[in-house]
Amino acid sequence: MLSKDAVKRVSRLEEKALQGNARAMYEYAIVCDNSGEREYWLQKSAREKYVPAIHECAIRCDDPVERRRWLREAADEGYFPAMCDLGAESNDANERKRLLREAAYRGHVPAMYDLGMESEDSGEKRRWLRKAAEEGHALAKYHLGMESEDPVERRRWLGEALDGGSDTEIDGR
Repeated sequence: MLSKDAVKRVSRLEEKALQGNARAMYEYAIVCDNSGEREYWLQKSAREKYVPAIHECAIRCDDPVERRRWLREAADEGYFPAMCDLGAESNDANERKRLLREAAYRGHVPAMYDLGMESEDSGEKRRWLRKAAEEGHALAKYHLGMESEDPVERRRWLGEALDGGSDTEIDGR
């Protein structure tokens, strides 16, 4: 059961969504209990060019061509999660690396991890994994620990990995 404050917030979001606010449409879609209504507001927000909604539509899309179109649109707007996802789905190694690198340099932690894991250069791999680990990425901590030849550093990173990472780590991304 939602608290009175939560009910008021959802009601305000719905009101703003009905007035045409794209961000409110997206936020309202996220909290909707009704899947049809959720999809309606998400699509409407995406049509209004609200980039997180565009990315969310991509994530939910089963059609690979349509999914890629949505991801490309959000990535072209500079949305780091979309860059990372588009890179992850790319069959073009250069495009994949470019998108991951751009997102990583701009601070997107999952891209740092992916870039580190894909690097063939051990120094670059450790550098990106360390950056991701320092931002709380549990899998980056684990891999840093496993690859470390220094027993103190190895224990540190493996211990931190066991203690967990950020909430973004639940699905491995």
